[in-house]
Amino acid sequence: MSRPTTRTPKRPIRGDIVFELPALSAPAISPDGQRIAYVHSQPDAETMEQRSRIEIVPFGGGAPRRLTAGPLDGSPVWSPDGATVAFLRPPEEGKPAQVWLIETAGGEARRLSDLRGGVASMAWRPDGSGLISVSQVDPEAVEEADEESKIPRVRVVSGRIRYRGDGQGWLGRARAQLFAVDVTSGKAKQLTRGDHNHTRPALSPNGSTIAFISSDRSRRRHLLEPMGHELCLVPAGGGAVRRLVPGLWNLGALAWSPDGGRIAFVAEERMESQSYLYVVEVASGKVRRVTSDALTPQGSGSIAWTRGGIVLSALVRAAAGVYAVSPAGRVRTIRARRESLAGFIASTDGRCAAAIASTLARPEGVLSIDLCSGGSTLAAGSSEAYLED
Repeated sequence: MSRPTTRTPKRPIRGDIVFELPALSAPAISPDGQRIAYVHSQPDAETMEQRSRIEIVPFGGGAPRRLTAGPLDGSPVWSPDGATVAFLRPPEEGKPAQVWLIETAGGEARRLSDLRGGVASMAWRPDGSGLISVSQVDPEAVEEADEESKIPRVRVVSGRIRYRGDGQGWLGRARAQLFAVDVTSGKAKQLTRGDHNHTRPALSPNGSTIAFISSDRSRRRHLLEPMGHELCLVPAGGGAVRRLVPGLWNLGALAWSPDGGRIAFVAEERMESQSYLYVVEVASGKVRRVTSDALTPQGSGSIAWTRGGIVLSALVRAAAGVYAVSPAGRVRTIRARRESLAGFIASTDGRCAAAIASTLARPEGVLSIDLCSGGSTLAAGSSEAYLED
């Protein structure tokens, strides 16, 4: 006879719960699939300021281990050999975040980059020799002056309709550019230029080419900003940019095929909220839509092209799930629940994935998913359920 299970009584939701429940985000799977790094954020009860650090938990669940001290650490990315985690941290209060490195075995973090515009995101080179970083470059930037010598500056809007952004403030002529940062010296080489944003770099399997999202490069680009996008390529060492797929709308996640001959990406039909999965041939530029509107890929996360198909997170009839889609469009359900999935990421070998999962009654936690069996484990976070007060 099986023993009856004991359920923890549900607790009412109150205002002070924000100090008990951390916000978890940005899961990253180690190359061997054994560990998950993620961001643990929580407000300080005394200062009311948000604090964040990087933690690591076994893929199958267990006690989390604090990797970084904070107070404002984020965006962990594992090195190809799994020995190092790159993450973002501002060097001091009020300064833009830079790339820092820390050994996963423990020790002190060291600052790697020193880019004037800071770093928004990064991706490791396949050989671990460096990172491709996204940094703002502002041709109108001036050196900061002492408080006593500051004088008002006149700002002129020229050639850009969207010169301000919600949560960003004044944009001016600043644009996101790609930089190659050497992992030993920290020296940075600018790879892209021009009046366009360049984001979400993804390196080809052999490391020779970078696929990235560019803001629309046509003459109508200012009218289409910020949703008008193009899928572009640039040599990993720098060079001419190739506009592989122009005229896209709200381009999101992208992934190279294992042989480097194709790229899968998520984008919307123009001016619509429905997103689709597409595949483009790198040599010819021929594009084919793979999914129908029965499945809505979540372009804000990531996708992985594995031997079992293109693995992604998507919505189907109000249920969030994980699916494998073949290049021919056949869809295989791996996991589908009535929950919210964010920050989805899959390992490149197609064996496992991780996401931040939550429901109306259960706070968010780091979910580890076996892509072969569909089994899942709440690796980190609270399993406690709550009721409305």
